[in-house]
Amino acid sequence: MARNFTHHWTPHGTSWPASGQGKMGVVPTTLRPAVALNKTTDTAFVIEFIVPVEFTGSGTLKLGLYACSATTTAADDAQIDVATEAKTPDAGTPEALNADNFDATADSGTFTFSTTAYSLHLLTITLTPVVAFVAGDLGRIRVTRDADHATLDDLDEDLLVVAAEFYEEV
Repeated sequence: MARNFTHHWTPHGTSWPASGQGKMGVVPTTLRPAVALNKTTDTAFVIEFIVPVEFTGSGTLKLGLYACSATTTAADDAQIDVATEAKTPDAGTPEALNADNFDATADSGTFTFSTTAYSLHLLTITLTPVVAFVAGDLGRIRVTRDADHATLDDLDEDLLVVAAEFYEEV
């Protein structure tokens, strides 16, 4: 499938939510920068971007997350919840930046790990924003590890997110 646009993210471009922040870290074997999401409590980070002029709204929005973990246990899972936010500059109704307005219902996906520690895994989540993005909007995506999920997160290690891409697929 073709893409209208792709926005690439690395840990250097990380923003943080008002509470439950992950932390900056590295993959120990390579010192590759990563955002570490805690193994026992829900933690998050935020990807910020300007919605590009190539955005049409006619495609499917997706977020690809690239991550690894120190686990060597087959089929360990990490549950990820993703929520979006769009703010339109110079809107008829002012949209303040001093309040979070992330979607109340998150889109979700689950990483499943292998027996090789620090092996790279890709999780692609289809996004269904409640507030539609418009080209030129200030957009944000909050990525949360649902570490205390009773059945979908049994990874007993921090999740290390090393890269992401946000795109519209047509």
